[in-house]
Amino acid sequence: MAVNDNIEIISTSNEELNGKQGTITGIISGDHGTEVKVLLDSGIETWIDAEEVISF
Repeated sequence: MAVNDNIEIISTSNEELNGKQGTITGIISGDHGTEVKVLLDSGIETWIDAEEVISF
């Protein structure tokens, strides 16, 4: 995964975001794992666990 990758969210914890598509705009890794900042096609920007997105 990298910045500018196109992704789809496959979240079981957030049904509102599940299935949404967008572009990665940031990545942060720490002791608790990796999170990606995603700009959704709808214009909303959000952070989500990297394990809940797939690149295409």
